[in-house]
Amino acid sequence: MKKKIILGITNTKDCGVTLIINGKIEASVNEERFNRKKGYQGFPKKSLDWIMKNYNLKPNNIDFIGCGAWLGQDIDFTLSKMLDETLSFSNFRTKNCYNKIITRINVSIDRDSFFKKQFFDGIKKYGFETSKVILCDHHYAHAITAWFPSPYKNGYVLCADGRGDGKSITLWKADRKNGLKLIDFYSELLSPGAFYGSITNILGFTPDKHEGKVTGLSATGKHSLAYKILKDCYYFDNNKKKLVSRFDKGFSPFVRDNSKVLEKKLKKFSRENISYAVQKIIEENLIDFLSSHLGKSNKKINLCLSGGVMANVKLNFELSKLKFVKDVFVFPSMGDGGIAAGGAFNVLEKKYKKKSVELNDVYLGPSFNESDIAKIIKKQKCKFIKLKEDELIRRTSELIYKGKIIGWFQGRMEYGPRALGARSILASPEHENINLKLNKRLKRSEFMPFAPVTSEVLAKKCFKKSEINSTTSEFMTILYECKELMRKKCSAVVHVDNTARPQIIKNKKLLIYKLIKKFYKTYGIPCIINTSFNNHEEPIVCSPSDAINCLKKKNIDFLVINNFLVTK
Repeated sequence: MKKKIILGITNTKDCGVTLIINGKIEASVNEERFNRKKGYQGFPKKSLDWIMKNYNLKPNNIDFIGCGAWLGQDIDFTLSKMLDETLSFSNFRTKNCYNKIITRINVSIDRDSFFKKQFFDGIKKYGFETSKVILCDHHYAHAITAWFPSPYKNGYVLCADGRGDGKSITLWKADRKNGLKLIDFYSELLSPGAFYGSITNILGFTPDKHEGKVTGLSATGKHSLAYKILKDCYYFDNNKKKLVSRFDKGFSPFVRDNSKVLEKKLKKFSRENISYAVQKIIEENLIDFLSSHLGKSNKKINLCLSGGVMANVKLNFELSKLKFVKDVFVFPSMGDGGIAAGGAFNVLEKKYKKKSVELNDVYLGPSFNESDIAKIIKKQKCKFIKLKEDELIRRTSELIYKGKIIGWFQGRMEYGPRALGARSILASPEHENINLKLNKRLKRSEFMPFAPVTSEVLAKKCFKKSEINSTTSEFMTILYECKELMRKKCSAVVHVDNTARPQIIKNKKLLIYKLIKKFYKTYGIPCIINTSFNNHEEPIVCSPSDAINCLKKKNIDFLVINNFLVTK
């Protein structure tokens, strides 16, 4: 029987490729891991090359190609709403302001047209038939990634990002029989991602890259007048039940020259207090938006989340605490890196009438066999020893306890922006100076918290209500409140607000699960620091050579790669 083969391909920011065979996700990767250019936008040729070669595929083997971007299939509808939103901006009715917004809309349309052409040029150059391409709206692609692999029979999907096909916020009703139905949306003119990015820029960080630093800083900030200044710019009007952007107050998403007005108003406030304010406002606006539609429900709902804004784990945590929310699932590659998967899922739905897809784990990238790894290690002139599994776990556990920083490289590379035990840096959360040591080695900001990895069994000892949001907790996309044991034994991963962002592992066969078990049994410490395995400002490592490069730069003390323990 002929296999049904689908590719999801996008040339968005953090572009990539997803492969589905007979309804099963076989592989999903992003271009940045191969070309080593973080957040790369362009046609994902290296990703495509790896998938086609690894699975012995030719262009004529592919039945359909899904793309969740650059379509604008309902662009007239979206533009109409943009116009309504533009006319509703308070006190903005000057010709200059109007022209700036119209210019921005035209820039967005032109930009999407350019990248749509780039996508089809790439498809044709690679040898695919353009007739096999099935397009869908950008936000629909986000929504279906959150819905299809979720564990629920019915629920709601909230997507929020910078922009995509003119939209920035969408809310969907979902069930397995009828699929996704759009309830409400806002255009890119009211973008929460652009709002957060504007403040990221004002604080001296890089927008679309360093928003996580602002989230980290927010935990150390306090309520101040900065909150009122920003709230006057961008808020949810509970009387009119709509989101409002005040151009006249010094802010409108995507009109960056206007941020100078806002920057001047915020000059006297600390980075911490500004970060606190923007984080609080994002939470309030999306909570108010969601509550305006679902808050009066007598039944608790299952909530699925996707879009770049949902990389904000503090926001996800606050949404999960709403009285009408039962459980939360966050797609592990929630930003545009997940759009290729969304395009593929859309093909499953439209062409094969599928209503769901299994996502048991996200180990969907390249792996490397023992002989190839040994050759690379020898070529790099590193010292190494091959160990049996039990001895490898014992030695690694001992090294971590002694304060050593371990590069952990096992099996298939994980998909998405988080290190999830396949390409991770591990360290003990007990050592008082470990955060300073890690930040210095990895050249990271001192205020960025580290995350723990633990097992499903030990999570009950570590976190309050660890059983809720259990699917999304496997992918490190939500916070939990810490118990006393965490504060005593694992202070390095506990935030100032007594929360942590854990990866909670269920699969007992994974080597990292066995390592956690051994570490707790021997030393009584219920988790291990798990942070991304990369050099500063680089993507997470993909190949053994990438990992050895980190070792040579002294980012780590030891490298554990499959069954090899490696030193310089």
